[in-house]
Amino acid sequence: MKQLVLALGAALILMPALAQAQIEEEIEQIEIEENQIQVGLNGGIGGFLGQVNDFANTGPAYGVTASASEGGDLISYEAAFMGHTNGLENIDSNITRNQLQAAVKVGPELEAPVMWRPYAFGGVGAALTTVGDNPYGLTNAVEGLVPFGVGADFFTDSTFRVGIRGQYTWSVLGSDVADFAEHPDALSGTLNVSAAF
Repeated sequence: MKQLVLALGAALILMPALAQAQIEEEIEQIEIEENQIQVGLNGGIGGFLGQVNDFANTGPAYGVTASASEGGDLISYEAAFMGHTNGLENIDSNITRNQLQAAVKVGPELEAPVMWRPYAFGGVGAALTTVGDNPYGLTNAVEGLVPFGVGADFFTDSTFRVGIRGQYTWSVLGSDVADFAEHPDALSGTLNVSAAF
């Protein structure tokens, strides 16, 4: 009987310590899950604005993004490869812009109607614009860019997320695509699928 009482007493003494250890382990696991890397693929439509748009059709837009965030925070950081290819009017040729960009995304995680995160973003980038044979005077160019826009990610029960994104790309400096269109801006709208790790 005495041994049973001693065993019960020891268990009662150890229970708070064991419970505290379990709570700390769960908190650490939550923190690990909240510090996430998200990698995604984008696809949609995009095109040039201004005078280049007189010669170029709307075409496919594409991208690969990688972002890092601490779960629950308003701010995350993104590196991306983005681009779009546009056919030129009346000829079998294209104008293509491929760009690397870095951006800061700001937006809260919301719980209604489903778990989702609306965000705005802005950053800097550089692009290579290439042009096939054409009669319009368009040439290859290297440009400095300021991309910005809005989007939303929708969470699922798994590590995958789906989203939408609209981006305006302001071309601010670099070589000229044409004498009449030094730095054409661009606009794109994409759907994206991403996975969080």
